[in-house]
Amino acid sequence: MYLSLILAGIKALCRPYVTPYCLAIMALGWTGETLPPQLNGGTKLKPVKNYIQEPSIPLGSSIRLITGSALREISRLDGFLVRNTLQGHSSSVWSVSFSPDGRTIASASGDGVLKLWDLDGRELQTLEGHSDSVYSVSFSPDGQTLASASFDRTVKLWDLDGRELQTLQGHSALVYSVSFSPDGQMLASASGDGTVKLWDLDGRELQTLEGHSDSVYSVSFSPDGQMLASASADGVIKLWDISGQELQILEGHSKGVHSVSFSPDGQTLASASRDRTVKLWNLGGQNLQTLEGHSGSVYSVSFSPDGQTLASASFDRTVKLWDLDGRELQTLEGHSDLVYSVSFSPDGQTLASASGDGTVKLWDLERTESQTLRGHSRWVRSVSFNSDSLGTTGPTEIVRTQLIPLDLPSSIKEITP
Repeated sequence: MYLSLILAGIKALCRPYVTPYCLAIMALGWTGETLPPQLNGGTKLKPVKNYIQEPSIPLGSSIRLITGSALREISRLDGFLVRNTLQGHSSSVWSVSFSPDGRTIASASGDGVLKLWDLDGRELQTLEGHSDSVYSVSFSPDGQTLASASFDRTVKLWDLDGRELQTLQGHSALVYSVSFSPDGQMLASASGDGTVKLWDLDGRELQTLEGHSDSVYSVSFSPDGQMLASASADGVIKLWDISGQELQILEGHSKGVHSVSFSPDGQTLASASRDRTVKLWNLGGQNLQTLEGHSGSVYSVSFSPDGQTLASASFDRTVKLWDLDGRELQTLEGHSDLVYSVSFSPDGQTLASASGDGTVKLWDLERTESQTLRGHSRWVRSVSFNSDSLGTTGPTEIVRTQLIPLDLPSSIKEITP
């Protein structure tokens, strides 16, 4: 029988004399997930009196972590830790991007604003100026400037203090995507008017790239800055040089292409489509791999900094991780609405995802181990731990507490009081 339990408050809090690293966790609901990686192990040293052997009763997929005064959500899902959930937008979050130094996150939303956050989930700035939904956000390579693309048909440039530096006008329809060149001297924008435009940072239009027969959803520079890739609702990807000459047409998707991204070495291109697939291509237009597994449109695709892993975001509310041979490595579940955007941190250890549920989630990709602690015979109401031990409590009919000494993060053992 499926159980769902929502607790009204934290039942186990750290005692005043415990070190600042003391942690308190509360299970908010059981959805069949196991404990986060800090709690792995589960080796039984001594059987509990009157212990009844039953299947594992894992904690829910949503738990709260208190470290000092900061409250963070750290859902453990499929072996990965959600190190934070960034909440503050009043509508869908369409796009998310890490700063080059990995210390700041920018988000763009249907509420018409951009927000800057630190990795602890603190909101640093709100950038207001667009008159409609903001669909895309991108940091300049030096991390000092932000570019945003909006349904108000403009691109705006901002400094990190929230000051608007430039408004780039020229598109005749909504602007879906914006991207800086690797040298930071040029900006590319993709629009519902079917064009890609190139701009300098003073707002001058340098080139208009025409050739798609429908809206252009995504644009990306190659790492050497000599080539552009564009993805369109017409179902094709086009490669261009920066003078505006069309170099290659990549055909193979059966529906519109939402996102396109170059690998760090510039030799491979990844595309995400409404046909529910991700495709890998070489620059000659050959389809190298087709990644299948999502049950909804794939909206965003991103390479890890080392180029060995792909992340995809989908309307099926999940993020998937893949290797370049097309094998699905992980599915990250936790958003309650469509996932629109995904971005790796520069060190590759954190993944950010943006969703229609109005949040950005940060996933810790280094915490990949999980185990189930067995011993309670029914659902677990509460769990708390400090730097020395972990305690879990079950329902009142079975009054029992299990104390588990911790040797974080790899060793955990279960003993009875």
